[in-house]
Amino acid sequence: MVGVLIRMKVALLRGATTGDRAAWMVTGATVGVGLALGTIVLSLLRPADPQLVPDLLLQLTLVVLLSQAASAMFAKVARPRTGAALNGVLLALVMVLSQSGWMVVIGLIASGVLTDGLPAGVTTATRVAPPGWGLAAVEAVAGGDWWVGAAAMGGHGGAGGVLIAVLGRSLGEPRGARAVIRGPSVARQAGRFGSGPAGAVLGKELRTWRRGRARTSAIAAPVAWGMATASLPLTFGETALLPWAAPLIAVVAATYMANLYGGDGTGVWLTIQTGSERADLFARQWAYLAVFTPITVLIADRLAATHHSQKGAHVTSSTRTLTPSRQPSGLEPALRCRFVGRRDPDRHEQAQQMTPDTLVRDFNEFRPRLLG
Repeated sequence: MVGVLIRMKVALLRGATTGDRAAWMVTGATVGVGLALGTIVLSLLRPADPQLVPDLLLQLTLVVLLSQAASAMFAKVARPRTGAALNGVLLALVMVLSQSGWMVVIGLIASGVLTDGLPAGVTTATRVAPPGWGLAAVEAVAGGDWWVGAAAMGGHGGAGGVLIAVLGRSLGEPRGARAVIRGPSVARQAGRFGSGPAGAVLGKELRTWRRGRARTSAIAAPVAWGMATASLPLTFGETALLPWAAPLIAVVAATYMANLYGGDGTGVWLTIQTGSERADLFARQWAYLAVFTPITVLIADRLAATHHSQKGAHVTSSTRTLTPSRQPSGLEPALRCRFVGRRDPDRHEQAQQMTPDTLVRDFNEFRPRLLG
């Protein structure tokens, strides 16, 4: 078994030594070797105490094993739709910290953590956790408490052994079955969303938004990104950004709409061959609005009272206006995509005569079908 895994790893490395992946691998190897050489040079210039050597080795081993265990855990969690939502939340948190992490720094400065240090409870928790055992062992040995140092190092070794056993068992497990999402036991009513091609595509899109893992992640990521971005100023006691959570969610969610056909791959050609590309695009837009409108309106309503100011009230009212559940005429720019690029001159002339009133009328006629 071990020989098969080694040969498989070698084959993967051989296949990764070409193209852009090879360039990134060489770059990473160069940076890693440079850091390793720098560490060796520093250790020669400033030798550490002998008791640090075994503790550092155990600490390094524990960190590597923890990373491998976390990777295996996330690989299993990501299979169902709940895991896809978790992946979307993690992606959103990484985006928030990379672009708005300076707010966290301001919050730390305002809280006095950089000058006064962490609270006693946080410090104790970091020492009790396995990653803090190495520092506890070094401090105990430096203070002459050899038994505490030996116990901490023994705990390091025991935790490493447990992680090795868990990882070894996960390697021997059979490959998990693919998640199968079954349809309802009761047959759906035909024409629920209309008898034309747009109604069929709308029903298909709504089911895809409810079942697909990629769509689940696409829902979780904008919501988590908007809420986290609007909540970051709370670290230094500011609530002015909270009413903007709903517009932030709507803006980031719209970026997914820009490549809504990207997940279909070559399937997009089917709509062109059958002449249903206009109905397909229009139905996808409605499905997208049906998914994100309730989320945006709900968050806008709940966060409207968190910051009492004229700007906050304006943001909330604007969010309500631009959603179909409150004012359908606010969707006029989005719905005009229905009439762009028609080849029929008569239909094109008719589309140019469309007004917000006719758009509202069309929406009111279509909304009962949308709500079932």
